[in-house]
Amino acid sequence: MDVPTEKLANTNWMQQELDSLGRAATYEKLPALKFEKDKLTEIEIDFSKPFEKYNTENNGKPITKAIIPCKHNGEKKIFWLNQKNPLFRKLIELGKKGITKVKIIQTGAQAETRYSIIEG
Repeated sequence: MDVPTEKLANTNWMQQELDSLGRAATYEKLPALKFEKDKLTEIEIDFSKPFEKYNTENNGKPITKAIIPCKHNGEKKIFWLNQKNPLFRKLIELGKKGITKVKIIQTGAQAETRYSIIEG
């Protein structure tokens, strides 16, 4: 089935997707950020470039994790965060406002893990 040319006006994004297929993420290998249950963790996120992505599976379901570069206690680390986690959207919204330092608390564990941003 042929698609009219006017519907294919902006296909640049498709070429970018094709170019990225099979290409390994090029993130800096750093220690993973670890949270402690019910303890406040302060980090500074590096929003200077788009976050790399890592595709994997969990129980047969595809997952895309953002590889978020940050500093914790003066040490560069990586915060691995599922892009479907509501925290991911909140962090991006804060980054758009120019807010790079955040305090996060983890509650629950494993499937019950929840992250909350603490303001102030």
